[in-house]
Amino acid sequence: MRKWIAGGILLVVAAFLAFHLFTALSPLPIVVPTPVMPNPNGYDFFVRAGNALVREKQIGDPKANAAKILSENAEAMRLARQGFGYRCVHPPVRGGPTTTAAATATFARDAKMRGLARLFRLDGSTRASGRDWGGAASSDLDAIELGVAICHGAKLMDSLIGSADVAIGRADLWDVIDHLNAGQARSVTGRLDSIFLNKASFADVMTEEKWWGIDERRTTYPAGISLFTLTWSKRAVIRNFANYMDAVIAQSKLSYPQRQTPVKTPADPFNAMIVPVYRSSEFSFVRNDTEDALLIAKLALRTYFTEHGTYPNSLNDLTPNYLKTVPIDPFGTGPLKYQTTGAGYLLYSIGPDCVDDGGKPIDDPTHVGHGYSVRARYFPKEQSKGDIVAGINR
Repeated sequence: MRKWIAGGILLVVAAFLAFHLFTALSPLPIVVPTPVMPNPNGYDFFVRAGNALVREKQIGDPKANAAKILSENAEAMRLARQGFGYRCVHPPVRGGPTTTAAATATFARDAKMRGLARLFRLDGSTRASGRDWGGAASSDLDAIELGVAICHGAKLMDSLIGSADVAIGRADLWDVIDHLNAGQARSVTGRLDSIFLNKASFADVMTEEKWWGIDERRTTYPAGISLFTLTWSKRAVIRNFANYMDAVIAQSKLSYPQRQTPVKTPADPFNAMIVPVYRSSEFSFVRNDTEDALLIAKLALRTYFTEHGTYPNSLNDLTPNYLKTVPIDPFGTGPLKYQTTGAGYLLYSIGPDCVDDGGKPIDDPTHVGHGYSVRARYFPKEQSKGDIVAGINR
């Protein structure tokens, strides 16, 4: 009788372990979509342009011959600009056991596109030095359009390269705006407005990050039986990740003041370690969107001024003749703040503290001196107090 009892207990234990092993190592039946790529795809032109770069490390080097570098890279710029004529969708990173390797290869390929943005910046600064302000603005817009384009269909890490490209073009375009005449200002404003209306949102990027993350966890989660896999099964880890990403995506569609309560961190350590990266990335997206909104508003105000000799009483006066919509404050719940000040104006976002300080700029005096750039004290951070003022906090 004891043998029968012992055998029964062993059978139950074996069945339990077999069932737990099956559930631990088998993924949830989630179908990861693969988008249909446009043909032709603008992204392919950008890849070819990146591969065509010559003397990439010397691009932007003040000691290098700028004219020669631009001449040698004329084909790279031509290919990239040709790509602007086509819809661009970043190829999804999938591939079973090679998912991680594919992600690494994709990032390396995309990194070449930052070289393209720096090339456009060099072309723009060269034109600006010759007082060709319209040409300079056009090249700066090329860098911005490249960055916006490659974010479509990109997961988070790849989208950061696109954001960097946009920042490169945005910084130089800001210094060109006040030199544009009426025709140039209207043309540049119209093009930039169209570019920004086609931007991928943080929700778009995180949706692709979700699909990549599910595929990556299916292939890299530890195999076999261990204390970790018995505690946190593959199914549980994937389910936790999917639920967390759905919550992040849903929250990112709310206004920034409504996002002050962070999405609950997944309980398992496999997913918990990525949460700080996602939270900091979300803030960076909002900050970049704010700088974009201030830039397009400043351009439209410049266009209005060149045609009227004065600035408008309200940003509402810019639509629909100069902008399709009034620029929204990504840190607020309505339009950017604006008021005329004598012959000029004050334009700002209420900033990450979500408090309207009347245009008092973010200014951190601890970020001054050795080791800090001139603008470091004015650079907006997640815990910064004050407003993001056009022309100061950038």
